[in-house]
Order: sequence, then structure tokens, then C-alpha cells
Amino acid sequence: MAKCEAIHTIHRPGKRKGEQEVIKPGAEFESTGTELEGLKARGAVKVLEDKAPAKSASKATKSTAKAEDKAGDDDGLGEL
Repeated sequence: MAKCEAIHTIHRPGKRKGEQEVIKPGAEFESTGTELEGLKARGAVKVLEDKAPAKSASKATKSTAKAEDKAGDDDGLGEL
């Protein structure tokens, strides 16, 4: 999630179907993901504060554990 300041007027979908949210230049708002990347590419926003999403440590731990188990199974003797 990033805190942004609008440089140009931004129209984005509102919370209810058929509505549009209009963000005036100079207004602060929050944006994430592909919306933020598109706005930055067009030069429509100035990013004030960017918070990186939290990453799950459990997935990395599981992958590491599986790799160690497979490495431990090979004793170098091959199949007997």
C-alpha cells in the first residue's frame, strides 16, 4: 500500500457499481498493485510513502525444509 499525492485529476471506480471516485490534484490517497503502477507510469501521482507488502516466512521455511530432506536422502551410494 502506498500513500500518494495526485498531480492530475484521477478517475477510478467507486465502491458501488456505476460510481466513480474523482481525486483532485493535490489530494492524498492510498493506492496499491497494478493501479499504482499504471498511475506512476502515466506520471499522475507522486508517491509519498510506499509500504512493501508483508511476505510469508512459512512458505520459505517449508521450501527450505523440503530441499534439505531431499539432500539428506542421497548418501552417495546410489541404489543398492
